[in-house]
Amino acid sequence: MHPARFLSVAFALAVVAAMTGAGTTSAQQEPNYLCTDNAFRDEMLALHNTFRARHQAPGLDLDQTLNKVAEEWAQHLARTHSFEHRPNSEYGENLYMMTSGGSGHAGAAEAFRAWADEEAVYDYDNPGFASKTGHFTQVVWKGTERLGVARACAPDSSETYVVANYDPPGNYQGRFPDNVHPAR
Repeated sequence: MHPARFLSVAFALAVVAAMTGAGTTSAQQEPNYLCTDNAFRDEMLALHNTFRARHQAPGLDLDQTLNKVAEEWAQHLARTHSFEHRPNSEYGENLYMMTSGGSGHAGAAEAFRAWADEEAVYDYDNPGFASKTGHFTQVVWKGTERLGVARACAPDSSETYVVANYDPPGNYQGRFPDNVHPAR
């Protein structure tokens, strides 16, 4: 190959690589704040299923796709230090956030208890959605079959974010009497 042509081809390949990011070994990555492990997920699933059984709802299955959805959102919340539901989600979603002041991160029991304790103000005589009981009603929603959960821990602020996703989602107006039952 002619030396001038070789330099032109090499230059063209370098430009393409630079424009596409090909050949880079140190791509800029977002920090990973996930602090979810199998024990956390197993505990969260057990807490859900025990509580659901008392409320005449079948047990949930832990779903890897939903776990990934929950991980993505928990990461987002930890990175942005925000606390908001994922917009336009096709799944039910419960969120929990705790700032520990450096004394550790929230566990499954703490997050779950915050959601389950809303039952104390749920009106079984007037079933329906209320913002102060929406986490509880999603947890026990009889028609829900699958759960995904994740936890992200922001070390710079001692914040813990827990995200639980549910499929099919709950909290549909008009369907509460069939899906939310009192504890036995």
